[in-house]
Formats: sequence, structure tokens, C-alpha cells
Amino acid sequence: MKIDAIGDSITEGYPYSRQNSWVEHIAQVLKFEILNQGICGDLTKGMFKRFQRDVLAFTPTHAIILGGTNDAAAGYLLSSVSANYTAMVVMSCQQGIIPVLGLPIPSLLPEEEKSLIEYRSWLKDYANRENILYIDFYSPFLTAVKAGQAARLFIDEVHPSLEGYKLMGETAVYSLERVNASLDGQSSNCEYRNRGENYLVEQILPNLFRIEIPLPKIPLKTINSYVFKGKERHLIIDTGMNREECFNAMISGLAEIGVDLTMTDFVITHYHVDHAGLIARLVAPGCKVYASEQDRKVIIDASGQSTEKYWKSVQDYGAYHGFSPEQLRTAIESHPGFRFMPERAVEITPLAEGDVLSVGGYNLRCIATPGHTVGHISLYEPDWKFFISGDHILGKVTPNISQASDDEDALAVYFSSLDKVYHLEIHQVLPAHKTVLNDCRGRINQLKEHHFSRLEEIWQILKNKSPLNAYEVAARMTWEIKREWDEFPVQQKWFAHGEAIAHIKYLEREGRIVSCGEEENSIRWAVN
Repeated sequence: MKIDAIGDSITEGYPYSRQNSWVEHIAQVLKFEILNQGICGDLTKGMFKRFQRDVLAFTPTHAIILGGTNDAAAGYLLSSVSANYTAMVVMSCQQGIIPVLGLPIPSLLPEEEKSLIEYRSWLKDYANRENILYIDFYSPFLTAVKAGQAARLFIDEVHPSLEGYKLMGETAVYSLERVNASLDGQSSNCEYRNRGENYLVEQILPNLFRIEIPLPKIPLKTINSYVFKGKERHLIIDTGMNREECFNAMISGLAEIGVDLTMTDFVITHYHVDHAGLIARLVAPGCKVYASEQDRKVIIDASGQSTEKYWKSVQDYGAYHGFSPEQLRTAIESHPGFRFMPERAVEITPLAEGDVLSVGGYNLRCIATPGHTVGHISLYEPDWKFFISGDHILGKVTPNISQASDDEDALAVYFSSLDKVYHLEIHQVLPAHKTVLNDCRGRINQLKEHHFSRLEEIWQILKNKSPLNAYEVAARMTWEIKREWDEFPVQQKWFAHGEAIAHIKYLEREGRIVSCGEEENSIRWAVN
């Protein structure tokens, strides 16, 4: 591959030398022949005028085109900038050169950034429409800025620092490695996100990646596995289920990032199988697996010699709260936690509140966030102010809060954990499912409001008809599944049933409902 990079001062490497530019980083890492044709102060119009001399004359295989910052400062309209970009793309294609568009990094000057937002939107739409490769230099910088790390990546309001140029280089390298797999001149989308056949790999911050792993036939569809790449050790947060689809996605994603499992430790945020299922297949001899003491015991019991005993306790508790024996057998036999649990027990090191794991330049502090499970943990980076939430806080999805035994009050514990996290300074929540969140406190308020509404709904159900067991209450609650209760898949009945128990126990603790004792071998409640 022979590359020609044309642009302005941000391509040139200002205020440093070209040897410190993102272009030079590509050359050093990928060993490609690459020309830096950045000129300080140039506009996209100037880039177009010198395109023949500085790009076409050198007959590269690929031309990276990154400009627009000076156009934004000068107040040029999108129509002018888009015309210059289009002309450079057309000239490249006419000469058999593959164009690669760069999405400009943010400007810390509001008026310039306003124009750059418009330019980026057009560039992305144009690239997708015309099937043109592009490198998203913007998103990793935006993530850092939102995390309060602008001072690390910028030397002034416009130009990257040395660390910023390195991040640009890493982003470009990651994209160009995908391009290098095929030199047949066929274009494809090539931003710093790369979607394989069954997975997505995304760089979030320096040395921090997300692998989106499929969860076949599970409503959540995918899980986010976060990967920290260090010089000596790596760290993976959560694994996916013990299924070939999950395993293949994880291995493929790690290969793209360049992570060696023999140098990799793991954190399991909680025992659920979509988070812990693959651990036995991934952990190498001498590597550590961390989890809370409480969930550590569940993982070992569910996947070791106590498996039968563990699932018997689950079945007995479900029956005590109104789930029929026939449905229970079906629910457990088809339960992902039963079918796709770790293939063997592994040694797990307890991770407790306040413990710190250092990797890839980050210091991850363990925050105990029980509720979703009795031993759920999250990780907080106080300098970058991101929060790896597991299933404690999710975006459009509400975490399931279920009761697993009468020894706990899961919902009360969950509320307490939400209150603890509310007081942390968090710029980004990296959840186990769906997309990144930027308003942690706002989402906490929404989650609490959801559960308060659930509590009122259950109280009204019991006020209208008592006594009822948890299964009968769940059958009368409103759910997102637009079906009658009898048509619910048994697994969804199981999750709904567990959530009903958690809310019933909370109302009982508040004294708003009371237990009426057992009837037909299940416990029932009525309003107080």
C-alpha cells in the first residue's frame, strides 16, 4: 500500500514537526510508504488546486483527504467545502486511486465547531452513499472531550497535542489495517469502527476498545465486552455466553485489536451467563479472573460440582412464589444460564469496593453496585470519569431487578447502589448492553421513576384483588411484550416473575402489603 495524505496543519503535525504527525505514526506502525502533504493554513480549495501536483503525480494506491478546519474558521459554506471534497474524490477515482475521507477532529471553538459538525455530517453521508472509505478521527476525540480530557489531546483550541496526534495515528492505523486486507480497488466503509460478520469492534479511548458480541435468540441481542490494551497485561470486562457465536466473535475481535489471551486478565461484573459464560474457554494459565465475593460463589456453584444443587434452589424458590412445576422445568431447561454457563469452574479472585486495577494507562476503581445481582460490581476511572456499569445502568433498556432469595431486598439494595453512583462525577457510562450514555444522573432518575411506577402498579393490583402470589401479580402487570400473559415465552415469564417478587418484597418492607401465608404451596400477599 502506498498512501498520500493531503490536508492542513493537522495533517502536517503543527506545532510540532512532521515526524510527530499522525501520518508518521502510520508509517512507523504499518511500514507503508506514505507521503505527508499537509500544509499549515490550507483550505479545501487549496488542497483541490494542488491535488494533481501533491497527490496524483505520486500515483499512490490510496489518498487520505482530511481538511475543513480552516474553512470552518473562515466561515466557508458547506456547498463550497463539499464541492472541493467531491472534486478530489472524482480525480482520485479517475486515476484508479482509492480515496479515504477523514472526519475532522473537534474544534474547541464553538463557532468553528458549528461549521465542522455540518461538514462531518455531509462527509459521512457522502461516504456511505458513494461507498467511499472514511476514517472517523472525530469520535475518539469527542469521547475524550466529554470525559474532561481535552487538555491531554489538544495543545490549543484546534491542534492536537503529541498525545492527540498519537490517538489520530492509532485511529488511522486501525482503519487502514482493515483496508490492507484487500487491495483490489473495491471500496468499503472503513471508519475506526469495524463490523465483522457477527461482531463489531470500536475504539472508545486510547487503549480502550469495545467488542460487541452477539447473543443469539436473546432479546438484548448483543453484549459489550470492554477490552483494555496495556503494554504488559490486558484486561477484558465480561465475556458473552458459552456459545460458538460468542466465542468466535470474541476471538476475532481480540485478533483485530492485537490482544494476546496469555497476557489477559478478566473482570466479571456479575454472574449472569451473558457476562461470565465464556470465561472458562478464554482464561489462560496464570491469568486472573476477578469478580465480587458474592457472585464468585454463584459462578463456581453454577458451573462446578454444585450445579444441580444450585438449580434446584432456583426451582424451589420459583415454585414458592407461584411458578408451576411444569413451567419451571421448561424455564430452567431453556434458561440461557443453564444451557450456556461456563463449561467448568475457574479460580476467581475476589474484587471488592475500592480495589484498583491499573491497565493501559487507566486506574479502574471497583464500585460495589448490588441490586441486579447480589454481588454486581462496576468500574470507575476517576481521571477520565468513565463508568463501566455492567447491567447496573443501561440506556433504553431497564435492568431487570429480580429477587433470588428471601435473604435480600433486591430493589432496596438497587436504589442504594443508584444513589451511590449518583454522587460520582461521571461523564460517560459504558454499559454492558446498547450504546454509551452521557447523562448518568438523568438516567438514574429515570430508572428510579420506572421502579416507583412499578411499585404503585403492583399495589393497585393487590388492592383490586387479594391475596395473590407473585406469578399472579406478574400476569396482571404491564410489560413491553405486546401479548397476553398466556402467550409470553416461558423465559420472559420467568424474568417478569422475578421482577414482581422484588417489588413485592419492597412493598412488604415498607408495610404497604402483608404476607397472607401459603396457599397451594405458594406465598401470597394483600394490601395492608
